[in-house]
Amino acid sequence: MSGGYLVLLWVLCGVVFVTDWLFRRVPNRLLLVVLAAYVVLRVADWAGLPAGTAIDLQSSLVGGVLAFVFLLPFYAFRAMGAGDVKYFAVLGLLMGPAGVLVVWLAGTALTGVHAVMQWIYASEAVPALANLGRVAGSWMDGGGGRLQRLATWIHDKRQGRRGIPYAAYMAIAAVAQPWISARL
Repeated sequence: MSGGYLVLLWVLCGVVFVTDWLFRRVPNRLLLVVLAAYVVLRVADWAGLPAGTAIDLQSSLVGGVLAFVFLLPFYAFRAMGAGDVKYFAVLGLLMGPAGVLVVWLAGTALTGVHAVMQWIYASEAVPALANLGRVAGSWMDGGGGRLQRLATWIHDKRQGRRGIPYAAYMAIAAVAQPWISARL
């Protein structure tokens, strides 16, 4: 993957990382814009214009459908949000089945680490770890309340959405996929 396709993937992953990490949200508009840009790049490719290289269309479609079908049961059982499923389908379209498999494995591993850390912090199994977050927060804030205001703003923007930012971890894995695949 190169050229416009790679730029499209990196922009998608960057925006999804920020929005999912902070607000636990994957914007539908972003996914639609990326799909439209993908179609434009495919048409440019077909017309012989320089759009970069991508995987073949059949692999692209198979990757998108498999990614969607694979994660849909997790949404049905409320184990993940609809945004995660749609985002994974778009990644499947851009990366194909082989690429999206690596993204799924690496993203799930990162999510597992997050879940364990969240459990440790919530259960205060390691009291020093729980206190470390409070101490670091007050030190970084400098007493001005800026960090607390930022945390309150983020909390308000989440509108009660909780959970682990799975799409953010898939974004990290998608950007790292060429590096990971080269080492497998």
